[in-house]
Amino acid sequence: MKELGLLELLRYALSGGIGISVLLLTYPAAACSIREMDATKETTLVLGSVLLLGALIYNVHRALVYPVLLWAIGSRVTDWDTLEADRWRWQHPEEKRKRWDEWGAQTHSLYCATWSIIGALIVGRCFWQPRNCRTPLFFLVFSSVTLAAAVTSNCRLMHSIVVEKKHCPDPREPKTPPTA
Repeated sequence: MKELGLLELLRYALSGGIGISVLLLTYPAAACSIREMDATKETTLVLGSVLLLGALIYNVHRALVYPVLLWAIGSRVTDWDTLEADRWRWQHPEEKRKRWDEWGAQTHSLYCATWSIIGALIVGRCFWQPRNCRTPLFFLVFSSVTLAAAVTSNCRLMHSIVVEKKHCPDPREPKTPPTA
């Protein structure tokens, strides 16, 4: 099994950890469900839940939410199909794509952090009373700021790809020698 790298941790573990943390900080009664376990089982449960929740959030984000966001953002940043940018990007060697991949992972982690905070607040609201009435409001404001950062980062990434695409030839096109 492959080790989790930084990009995978950003994609999967971070949002799951944020969601569980927000749930436990906002609704402390949620922690009562695991209080009776021994430390080993509790640690395994929490780590497994972090990865499972994070993977779920990321997969739902990429499959359902992000295509809509990509269309909305791409139509304002570019004058061409946003899937065209993805196809163009994948034609480059891995070392050239690395910057875009890392930037994209950071952008998706911001989106997923937003969804995990909102999801934790919704789930907590359905089952428990908050510690105080300001805590959910704080996390709601925090998730709004995080969403704004994600959209801004996404716009900058798309713009960066557009500029690079305009200045770099398509790697599939044959190079023609200059004519004299």
